[in-house]
Amino acid sequence: MKIDDLRILVAGCGSIGHRHLGHLKRLGIQYLAACDRIADRRDLVQADYCIETFDDFEKSLSAFNPNIVFVCTPAHLHVPMAQSAITFGADVFIEKPLSLSSEGVNTLISSAQTKKRIVQVGYNMRFHPGIRQVKKVIDAGTIGRIVSAQFNFGLYLPTWWKDRDYRQTYIVKKEVGGGLLFDVSHEIDTARWLIGEVRCVNAFGAIHPEIEMDSPNVLHLNMQFQNDAIAHIEMDCWRPAYTRICNLVGTHGEVMWDCPDGRIDTSSGHLKIRTHTATHWQSISIEGESDSVYRDELLSFLDCVINRGKPLVDLSDAAETLDVLLALNNSLENRCVQSLVSRA
Repeated sequence: MKIDDLRILVAGCGSIGHRHLGHLKRLGIQYLAACDRIADRRDLVQADYCIETFDDFEKSLSAFNPNIVFVCTPAHLHVPMAQSAITFGADVFIEKPLSLSSEGVNTLISSAQTKKRIVQVGYNMRFHPGIRQVKKVIDAGTIGRIVSAQFNFGLYLPTWWKDRDYRQTYIVKKEVGGGLLFDVSHEIDTARWLIGEVRCVNAFGAIHPEIEMDSPNVLHLNMQFQNDAIAHIEMDCWRPAYTRICNLVGTHGEVMWDCPDGRIDTSSGHLKIRTHTATHWQSISIEGESDSVYRDELLSFLDCVINRGKPLVDLSDAAETLDVLLALNNSLENRCVQSLVSRA
């Protein structure tokens, strides 16, 4: 298979679906189509990208005959739509999170394995040059075995979107996968990728009514890993400036990374390393192009499809992150420590 052979259907033309369509178009994909039940969204992608659109997912499969399907709909629809795409015979890219429950996940994994389909889940922070540099530092053993970590994410939700009312956006609607825990689950996935599998969790959250959400707009999450490392994750919708920071302490030293004031697609940032034998911090500047995390994520996925490789975030990996999310959600709702059982 070559890139010219790819026929890609993007299901869901909201913000992330529209973004992926733009990148796919710029990457030279000739055969693109989109599907969405909302006419205004179909009209917009038609105007922007001059592609065929459909209002029904099942009909779009048979009419367009894709060999790749992007599932960019609300999270509660991800698993059944991905299952339909795999049954049809397509490889699949699923936006994060994988789902809002464990229902159908094991069947989806089994179906993908049986039909030998490539499936990637969109945790694009794994493609961020800053996070990838942190991963290299850890894998090289520079700071030793991780014993402690802290992750911070924050923004001021009411002014985050310049062109829309935040109360009409996805993040405030928990029932379709919004809310900080599921919609901004990058930090949980990143912690797993950098440290390992999780043994147990507990979570605390608060809904402050000045920001209108039906789920916590402040979260403090604690995770203990199977290797005994402990991580703390803080997330909120209140910070005046966009914040994304991670700090990992190991048996030989420490690594710190922060993304400067900006959006998730700003790939620049600053990384510092200090070991026990060093007399000062070593600073490394991390540079990248705006939106590169999304482009690089798609390039990696398409390479896996063409060469039948293993995605960086495959279904089984994303299912492990989902298990942690569900455990954290249970801890929030029941005010308890929640243990996990590894899928391995």
